[in-house]
Amino acid sequence: MVSQQKKVGNFDPDQLCDINRGRFSRPALPGTVSIGGVVGHAARGINVARLRATCEGCSLAELCLPRGLDQTELEQLEEIVRPSRPIHAGDYLYDVGDPFQSLYAVRSGSIEAYIYALSGEEEVLGFYMPGDLLGLDGLLNGSHTCSALALETSSVCRLPFNTLGVLCQKLPGLQQEMYRLVGKELSKEQAVLLAIRRGNAAGRLAQFLLNMSKRLAERGLAACEIHLSMSRKHIANYLGLTEATVCRVFARFNETGLLRVERRHCQILDMPALETVAGEKDPEAPQHRLSLS
Repeated sequence: MVSQQKKVGNFDPDQLCDINRGRFSRPALPGTVSIGGVVGHAARGINVARLRATCEGCSLAELCLPRGLDQTELEQLEEIVRPSRPIHAGDYLYDVGDPFQSLYAVRSGSIEAYIYALSGEEEVLGFYMPGDLLGLDGLLNGSHTCSALALETSSVCRLPFNTLGVLCQKLPGLQQEMYRLVGKELSKEQAVLLAIRRGNAAGRLAQFLLNMSKRLAERGLAACEIHLSMSRKHIANYLGLTEATVCRVFARFNETGLLRVERRHCQILDMPALETVAGEKDPEAPQHRLSLS
């Protein structure tokens, strides 16, 4: 069971995560630099050049910048894209039952989404990295069906959904691109779930690490150097395994030379062998087939 987090009330969307369910978060430092751009600046009043800089490497970049929006259209989009101050480990971006108001694109850090099962235990739904879009769970009924929690100091861009709808009516093609982006995120999540929730323990963990590696590569980062912001317990919950099993498989991967693991830093040493364990390649190296379950 993943350790339960304190449940607290709503936040003001115009002061995104300044108030963490009743307590003030630490203020942003001016000019703070992180993956995805500059954080800690007020959303209102930023110019188009800064918008272009802060959206690079973010899922919102696919929504606007490559599609040939002109200066006037970019200025309109600038009015609704709202970079947030940093949120810190343990802070909620939103909680289950909160009214759905915005979609969020992660700019830096990492965020975990989870729900509570009928048994009362937490069930981890996914881990979101810079460039990922979240908040889609609120589209159906107008309220969030899961909670989103920062695993480390993180920042997001908020896209108010109602305002986006109005803007879609003004900007030709923007609504179609929004649908494409949402569909892409849903397809990606389904593919990940199918890949990692089948096979034995070694195969599931290998698939998880390969997915993290591919996501890093897509962002122009070193694919073999993975920082695991989530605990072993959370990884185990996500993969449908026990914490002891995940720790045992990590140790075996380390012993057999697939990985070098030091606490939460994981270096992939033998990518082909890891792909074999994950079932993505023919078993050319039988010595790397692990039978842990």
